Amino acid sequence: MRKTILSFILVSILCSGIYITGQQVLRRSANSPQEEIASQIAAQLAGDKKIDKFMPNTSVDIATSPDTFIMLYNDNQEMTISSTLLNGSAPRLPKDILNYAKDHTENKLTWEPVPGVRTALIVKRIEGKNPGYVAVGRSLTGTERNTLYLGLLMLTIWLVSLPTLIFLYKRKKK
Repeated sequence: MRKTILSFILVSILCSGIYITGQQVLRRSANSPQEEIASQIAAQLAGDKKIDKFMPNTSVDIATSPDTFIMLYNDNQEMTISSTLLNGSAPRLPKDILNYAKDHTENKLTWEPVPGVRTALIVKRIEGKNPGYVAVGRSLTGTERNTLYLGLLMLTIWLVSLPTLIFLYKRKKK
């Protein structure tokens, strides 16, 4: 009986560890390509280049689209340009998000401008002649769907392994 309980604990720890590791990998990978885009834009703008080549030709509705969006803020934390829409207008970042990027040169976070609309957002401080901030994000819907699938898979493995362990230990006792 003691070995059965220890096996249950081991399987539980193993499944939990796999889920937590997988969830972290999925969430961190949700920051790509935003990190690269934000770094390129910040470097270009710090060098007094134009933003035109980075801005999408159409606006991205962040409530429905998985596409990457870009927002630029000046040094006074006023939005100057945005490729994103939410309920028909460009959403504004809270000042705390920009202040953190100002103090730490960047801010990586999950931003939820309204309930149910979650984005992986990277905000970088722009230095140089035209200081400000660049924010690049995209929807977390796909990442969250994959995380849910991983959780269901780990739960299934855990639920199947428990009766299997009981069966094997009962069989071994005979």
